[in-house]
Amino acid sequence: MHTGSILSPRVGHLTQGGVVGVDVFFVLSGFLITALLLEEHAATNTVSLGRFYARRALRLFPALAVMLTAHVVYTWVTHGDSGLEERSVAAVLGYATNWYTLFHRSFSQGLVHMWSLANEEQFYLVWPLTLAFLARRSGRGSVVRGLVAAAAAFAVIRWLWWGSGSYPLTIASVTFGRMGGMFLGAALGFVWKEGRLPTGRWLSRSATVATVLCVLMLPVSARILAHGGFDVVTVGTVVIIAALLGGGWRFGSALFGARGLRALGRISYPLYLWHVPVFYAVAAHLHASGEVRIGVAFLFSFAAAVGSLTIVERPFLALKSRLPAGTRQPVLAPV
Repeated sequence: MHTGSILSPRVGHLTQGGVVGVDVFFVLSGFLITALLLEEHAATNTVSLGRFYARRALRLFPALAVMLTAHVVYTWVTHGDSGLEERSVAAVLGYATNWYTLFHRSFSQGLVHMWSLANEEQFYLVWPLTLAFLARRSGRGSVVRGLVAAAAAFAVIRWLWWGSGSYPLTIASVTFGRMGGMFLGAALGFVWKEGRLPTGRWLSRSATVATVLCVLMLPVSARILAHGGFDVVTVGTVVIIAALLGGGWRFGSALFGARGLRALGRISYPLYLWHVPVFYAVAAHLHASGEVRIGVAFLFSFAAAVGSLTIVERPFLALKSRLPAGTRQPVLAPV
């Protein structure tokens, strides 16, 4: 989406569905975080909440801080709006970008994509505590049913919200508009740990086709997004992950296990952080054809991502093994 809207409108029709692709990562986040919590519980019968939050901070904050520092320096050097930059950076650091932009239309261009990180951080903050609270009072099956029901409720809220005339981008970015994917991913984490992954190859292939078509073709302004488009992507992603975990889908395992995709996955977070500010900087200062600008922007984005992973993230990630146990809480009631 950002490639067309920032660098070259001529390719906009090829990338307009990028906003839907975010839902793929939301499902993955819900699944991975829940799986980590359940794995720790299986090994220790408890979960260290302090250690969990410390690990998330080491994983996400250092790279974010470096990117924000670079963006502030860039704004100062290019004589940008310092007041707008300060307010935008404060919203990003508070992981409240999605709510800030609900009430304020103006935001620093290079940081507009931080709404999705805000969504994820809000989930990371609330979900472990919610899981501990719910699971003390019910078994895993009840938690899964509750997560699916909550995802359905969010879909209904989004439908009604769109009907009220709200701006589409608000629906696409605010917490209640997109949290359903994380809930379904969390539900999948429970199902996977129970060893129940019923899926067929035909269903996996259909889900892959539907998800890819939505990612490629649906613009953020499309009414169908609020009326089921987001949900097609989230459910399709759940099916795809389930098929890959089940091990019976050879084509999918070969495709998603390709060396190039795995390498891209390792730099996905810093690439996410850096690509929008780099795109805007290239668009503002490189007066060339759209194709040239796209090539230069991608080159610098990947270079920044690799540099962030190597210089910033890996040293901090190495500190995870030194973290103290922290406060431990029981997470799951007997099934």
